[in-house]
Amino acid sequence: MTAPESAAPPIVIIGGGLSGLALACRLQQQGRHWCLLEARERLGGRLFSNQGADYGAAWFWPRQPLMARWVAHFGLTVFPQWDQGQVLLQRGGSLKRLQAPPAPPSYRLTGGMQSLVMAMATELDSDRVFLDRAVTGLTQTPEGVAIAYGSDGGAAPSLASQVVIAIPPRLVQQHLQIQPPLPESLVQLHLQTPTWMAGHAKATVTYDQPFWRQQGLAMAFSETGPLREIQDASPQDASRPALFGFFGWDARQRQQLSSRELEAAVVSQLLSLFGEQAAEPLSLHIHDWAGDPWTATAADQEMLNYHPHYQLGPRPQWDQRLVFAGSESALEYGGFAEGALAAADAALAYL
Repeated sequence: MTAPESAAPPIVIIGGGLSGLALACRLQQQGRHWCLLEARERLGGRLFSNQGADYGAAWFWPRQPLMARWVAHFGLTVFPQWDQGQVLLQRGGSLKRLQAPPAPPSYRLTGGMQSLVMAMATELDSDRVFLDRAVTGLTQTPEGVAIAYGSDGGAAPSLASQVVIAIPPRLVQQHLQIQPPLPESLVQLHLQTPTWMAGHAKATVTYDQPFWRQQGLAMAFSETGPLREIQDASPQDASRPALFGFFGWDARQRQQLSSRELEAAVVSQLLSLFGEQAAEPLSLHIHDWAGDPWTATAADQEMLNYHPHYQLGPRPQWDQRLVFAGSESALEYGGFAEGALAAADAALAYL
């Protein structure tokens, strides 16, 4: 860090999800003075993997150039989602096999999407990344933007030359006191913008054999529940056979059951779909995003049955001292990993 750079307040990024991480990488590549603040004790936001299984975003698709560029930059290994076989439909007490409709291939990363998070984090100067730093307030001052924390900020900066808020819009309104206030029209737009997948939960179940593949199945859909959509979550070499499922039960239904009851309901459904081979999984883990205060608000407890048309954009405020990023701020691919990367690039243009 040069002396002139250290004398000036840094550009501060609030949020260490994919958008915030990508922006930090771009600023570091340009030799800029920056810091990243993340409320959680980990980086990645809604990119979260465990033993290669993704509990948040798992896929990306062709014609998403930013994901392709970052994956190539880090030399990450890509493989296609398993789609060889029929689709099993569960409706009431009946099961029906269908041919899968034609669809563009979807891709996964070896090690899960967390591998991209880890690669970005490794490229960054670790002393500029602050975990467990929940920002509670931003105040415009003549010197810059003053930053308030929910607890001791420690070595984290108390003043920024510019701030990029790279968290979902509803969380901006729930967690941050901003002075002077944002325009009321923007506040309302934030409140009305759903956080993609915030009301959802995913289950990952591992087995000793990929019996669904042996049964000629690629995926399953259910109108009965608790899982609505079930896909193969095995690694490319199938060394750890696994299924993951999106819950069809909403957050309120899930919260009425204990974790043990919810797990039992998942296994019972898989047994009804795939037979006795599904009765004894090696492991079962459920991640419920609706219960994560750094993902979901009370308004996000109902799962979306459509993909919102996100069009927020960077929306610079305070003579460009305050800028917005995050996947919901993307003008294209909002809610997806590609959108998070696009939002980072859009915010960079104002820094």
